[in-house]
Amino acid sequence: MTNDRRAEKARLSQSLLSAGQRLLQWLAVTMGIFLWWMAVLLLFSLIFVNTWRISFDSILKISLLLTGLCGAGYAGIMILRSKRG
Repeated sequence: MTNDRRAEKARLSQSLLSAGQRLLQWLAVTMGIFLWWMAVLLLFSLIFVNTWRISFDSILKISLLLTGLCGAGYAGIMILRSKRG
């Protein structure tokens, strides 16, 4: 194997490792965002128990929707940061 092939193989493995780390970071942040939205919505449902009649299933769906929006935004920010260098 020539030095060029070795260097290219090392760059490829380094970029795969970096992509894996970014994916794990995104997953961890997205799980945290989901837990935050669940906590906020559950707290709101307790505070406004007499005026806001909502089921846990609805809170779960709203949390998943808000988490999806925040996760997509965070993924966009991560992509922009990686392109800027």
